[in-house]
Amino acid sequence: MRDDALVVGGLVVPEVLTRLIRSGRWQAPPAESPVYRAVFGDEADLPSFYGEAKILRENASWQRLTVDEVFGDPAAGGPGVDPARSVVIADLGPDLPVVLDHRLTADDPRVLYLGPHGWTVIAPNAAALIAQLPIAPPPPP
Repeated sequence: MRDDALVVGGLVVPEVLTRLIRSGRWQAPPAESPVYRAVFGDEADLPSFYGEAKILRENASWQRLTVDEVFGDPAAGGPGVDPARSVVIADLGPDLPVVLDHRLTADDPRVLYLGPHGWTVIAPNAAALIAQLPIAPPPPP
């Protein structure tokens, strides 16, 4: 792990996303942007892509929730989520979180979204999510 890694509850945020966050480029497109329907399969209400301070603040309580409290049971359909093994990085509005799911791999977590049809995988990793969004690339390391 790099010395400058962003670590949230013991989970490392991928370097490409950390660079965007720390450079101020991890910003939500306007709510009316068609990117939300294209990427997340949903409309945005009050989208927010979190800065470092908000990620740390939001995840302090998120990671203490139980699987049942976040509709996380995979048996209910979809991938489910384990708050203790995930990091909330954004939301499209109240109760519409976007998370890094570290259950399959700690190094390159997939990205999940809790929309109207439950948890869905929206990208295999943070780099793939970023490539789908109208965000300037992160500065080089």
